[in-house]
Amino acid sequence: MYRVEDYISSGLDSKIVDPDGGIHENRLRAQKAKEKNTTPVLPSSLPSEGWTSSLQQLPPFNYGCLYAHLVTGLQVTGASGSCQAGAMKHKEAEYRLFKDNHVMMVRFNPANDNFCIFHAYVKPSFKNTGKYSTIVALAKSSGHVAGAKCNCKAGGGGCCNHVAALLYNILDYTELGLNKIPPDKTCTELPQQWHKPKKYYIQWTGIIF
Repeated sequence: MYRVEDYISSGLDSKIVDPDGGIHENRLRAQKAKEKNTTPVLPSSLPSEGWTSSLQQLPPFNYGCLYAHLVTGLQVTGASGSCQAGAMKHKEAEYRLFKDNHVMMVRFNPANDNFCIFHAYVKPSFKNTGKYSTIVALAKSSGHVAGAKCNCKAGGGGCCNHVAALLYNILDYTELGLNKIPPDKTCTELPQQWHKPKKYYIQWTGIIF
């Protein structure tokens, strides 16, 4: 007890750093909201107004919020299903979608009193055409993921690779302290790909002698 008082009186308490980056705190917040059933869920349809590129009203989203949604699976069960624990099994693939600029046309809607919505289109990993409509809702009070969904086959529970890629994108906004969503990069701004060889797949068949 005396040691704690000395620590506080010397001012060292201001230098305390959360060792897990807020992961445990966000897990407790999400669990508490789940038990009270007060966590907002996604609306049945996207709002037609209120969309902006400004991030002035972005909640305090951090890696702990991302981890709590994708790993611990504390999303409230709703119309879109429930998020299953261990959704970061393919974490490298999810992060690669974000790093390779597969997240496009991001827009932000803070009009709701309790939560704000991010909507984006995410290109799949192995296709050159097509994209998935991906939605994430963040609670304004805590920044934790209030709901998520994607129109891919695995997106009903809100924990697919495309949702994860959008969450990494949002995390990038907060860590960089951006006040506005940057425009999508053009093909000339992306790293050149001509030096990378194409992947060929060989189908083996049996040989009859």
